[in-house]
Amino acid sequence: MKKILAIFLYVVVTAIFCGNAFALDTYIPHITTGGNDWTDYLQVNNNASSTATFILTLYGSTGAQIYSHSHSVGGHSRSQIELKALNSSAATGKITYTDAGLVFRVSYESLAGGVAEFKTIDTLGSNIGFYFSDFTTLVQWKGAAIANMGTTSAGVTFYALGGSSGGSGGSILATHTETIAPKAKLIGNNLNFSWLSGLDLNNIESIVAVTDSSSLCGIAISGDMALSRLLFTPATPVSYAQCLYVIAPSVSTSMEAGSIMASNGWARCKIKTSNAILVVVRSMLFDPLNYSYESVFELQEDADMQLNIVGQNFHIYIYSVDDDLRVTQLSHASYKAD
Repeated sequence: MKKILAIFLYVVVTAIFCGNAFALDTYIPHITTGGNDWTDYLQVNNNASSTATFILTLYGSTGAQIYSHSHSVGGHSRSQIELKALNSSAATGKITYTDAGLVFRVSYESLAGGVAEFKTIDTLGSNIGFYFSDFTTLVQWKGAAIANMGTTSAGVTFYALGGSSGGSGGSILATHTETIAPKAKLIGNNLNFSWLSGLDLNNIESIVAVTDSSSLCGIAISGDMALSRLLFTPATPVSYAQCLYVIAPSVSTSMEAGSIMASNGWARCKIKTSNAILVVVRSMLFDPLNYSYESVFELQEDADMQLNIVGQNFHIYIYSVDDDLRVTQLSHASYKAD
């Protein structure tokens, strides 16, 4: 019995401490689907002394899987794979591997001579930021490629931020909401994103994308009109000091809540991990919600009963929540709904 136990413990400890026992995923948020003026490469370096393998899976523009195959790289070697040669309809991708010595990069080469490259993205997020740099002769367009690598569709709200001067005075320039199918992406720039097209290019300093689940990744894309000079950088997870549960029963109240969250640097989270509750309703009453409720459910129910489509005023409430999910009002403000 002791011998069997010793063997069992050895297997368990080996599984825990051996890095090769666990599969790792890394993501490709953007492949230039069908574009003959672009060539996309996956660069793979193997820092270990032995051959390593990985599985490359590609998805089309609708999120459907269109390719999956195992590839190998020799010890201390590099492999270069032309992604659209595997399937010209490829739009996003995922790499699964077990060898920690592997490093993956995606490279883009424009027919005009521009080249961009970044490391594949290891971590998905619910709040990610796309950040731009301004070089007068280089940056003539700005945009983003954002992929939903989760298993369900994601409703994503975008906030264009900027207009600052000397480190202050920035604001939310525009907002937009899209639904992205699982494994699919959204790509655009200030030339073809209608919600960005009316903005001054120089004022767009960043774009923040927000959804409810940790499923997003992407890259900020910019360059000159000739595509001879490019600046692509991975989106960065956005961390906030405050994490709020949001109750906003209608389209207009949801958009207003999103604007409030972004302007205050707050993140949206589930009730059990929240610091407080943000409630946005519309009403013609002076103070439509109660000071306290016995449960979050009662607060939600009362918020749902307001005139959230036609009410003349927005009412903004912040509630605290205790361990038993009882809620108490901390603040209330109201103003005219446009």
